[in-house]
Amino acid sequence: MSQQPQPLQYPHYPQYSRRPDFPPPPPAGYPDAPAYPVAPGNPGYPPPPGHPVVPGNPGYPPPPGHPVAPAVPGYGTFHGYPPPRPEPRTNQAAIVAVIFGAIGFILISVVFAIVALRQIASGGQKGKKLAYTALGLSAFWALVFGGLFIAVLQSGADRGPGGAIVEAGDVSIDELRAGDCIDKLPWPANALSVTGMPCSQEHGWEVFATFDVADSDSYPGEDAVGKLAENGCNERLAGFSAKAIDDDKVELYGLYPSRATWREHDDRKVTCLIGSDTARFTGTLGS
Repeated sequence: MSQQPQPLQYPHYPQYSRRPDFPPPPPAGYPDAPAYPVAPGNPGYPPPPGHPVVPGNPGYPPPPGHPVAPAVPGYGTFHGYPPPRPEPRTNQAAIVAVIFGAIGFILISVVFAIVALRQIASGGQKGKKLAYTALGLSAFWALVFGGLFIAVLQSGADRGPGGAIVEAGDVSIDELRAGDCIDKLPWPANALSVTGMPCSQEHGWEVFATFDVADSDSYPGEDAVGKLAENGCNERLAGFSAKAIDDDKVELYGLYPSRATWREHDDRKVTCLIGSDTARFTGTLGS
């Protein structure tokens, strides 16, 4: 009978009923450093060599030439910056002066500019440049108007000692006289002047008579005044030039008051002319 295999037997290890005791861990942190003994007679570190301790001043002495500032008891309070001064206003008279100076009202501009300069000097306002600008503009317009006035005077026709025109130029219709010669009839019809010239130069028309129509406060009407002017000029033409009546190149023309000039300028004058718009004449047309 064969033997049956036997299970393996393992050795027995000793059994421990509790874990061995280990010492407790050290406390957290580093251990205190051991105290060093203080040397007798030396309570601390001595000052560095060559710098003796100044009595009453435990720190370092100040550098040479720089005295120690006195102790400051504390910082004072600040009151802040003062409020800004208000911006001065522009003088109103200076503004008005420069406006009127720009549009050519010389007298008004000058008056306001002077007032503005006085107010600015006493009140501390702005606007002095505006006032001087207004004066400059007024001076500019004064030169312009003065130049125009001189130009108008120089453009007028010159008359000789006897009243005859000796140099061509503008002549007001109200100032036309018998014996004056003009270049053309006034155009437009309400023109206030014509070009007068000596009759020795080529011209288109000649004034041969002037007279006044019957004075009346009320305007008789354009047709009535025109008829009076035509009749009066025809009556006077025969005495001026008999041959002009039969000359086909010659026409008769009369300037007479309108309703406006009758009322506003007390105009009653009729001016009689003889001549042509197409033909040119030299010398007088009178016989």
